[in-house]
Amino acid sequence: MSTDDTPEDGDAPEGHAVPEESDTPHADQPQPFRLAIRETEEGTLLAACDADLIGETIAEDEVSLTITAEFYGEEGADAAAVRDGLADCAVANLVGREVVDLAIEVGVVDPANVLDIEGTPHAQAMWM
Repeated sequence: MSTDDTPEDGDAPEGHAVPEESDTPHADQPQPFRLAIRETEEGTLLAACDADLIGETIAEDEVSLTITAEFYGEEGADAAAVRDGLADCAVANLVGREVVDLAIEVGVVDPANVLDIEGTPHAQAMWM
């Protein structure tokens, strides 16, 4: 192979396009989260959960949490929507491994403050 066959400046070889990363889902991709944003007296409340938890009740000791579409959202959401909501909210209520991990990744939740309820992560955050 000669040096003439090597792509310059990181370009992909002709006919081998490199897909761009995107958080924008395609119509056929499942939405991994449920998301609800509402205004309260304390400011904007974001409630988000892993979509597969809707309808579940998790309980441990004296703590019980029912994860409903009415509270966590009727519609699916992607990671970008959750990130945007976390950037703009005053209060966040998060349930599920994926959404809590996302909140940790963007720096709004400290892993030391995550509760474990029956093996399901739960975090709340408030900014004043």
